[in-house]
Amino acid sequence: MATDGYNWKKGETVYLPWKEKQIKSSGTTNYVSIVNSKYICVREATSARRGILVKVMGKVPAHHIMMVGGMPFCKDDKSNLIDGKQYAGYRFPSLQELKDVLEIIRWDSTLTSAFEAEQMPFSPDSSFWVRDTVSRLLLPGKLQYYDAGSDRLCKAVGDDMHVRLSMAYFYKDILEW
Repeated sequence: MATDGYNWKKGETVYLPWKEKQIKSSGTTNYVSIVNSKYICVREATSARRGILVKVMGKVPAHHIMMVGGMPFCKDDKSNLIDGKQYAGYRFPSLQELKDVLEIIRWDSTLTSAFEAEQMPFSPDSSFWVRDTVSRLLLPGKLQYYDAGSDRLCKAVGDDMHVRLSMAYFYKDILEW
């Protein structure tokens, strides 16, 4: 990347190199959160706030999502390591992160067009998987989705299908996800 940091513009298509962060290690299996490939910049970074990049991965059924470290996780990539396996997945947004991004996109038709041009169309009034889960005493969390059309957070039922987004944040020379 440029030495002057990240300075992507709203609506710009951004190709990120593969970067990963460890989520959990369980015996010979590692789980990592990744960013890479194509994103759309939905908010530019300013001195007062981070910029936002969004990746749309289409509708995903609930059976493709597992819980790792108490958070939803999809096995988007698998690597066979010398001493085990590594699964990599894009991070799910929190409810608040998702609401913030949908609000930005909902009021800017140029962003909707940018997603369509990159074959990542979606409606801001769809339903979306979120990182937030329903905790149950001594049991793993239960998946939830946000129904943007009715502004409700709902428990996943059966094999629901909802849109999956992933986000990355940037400011100067820092990229977070």
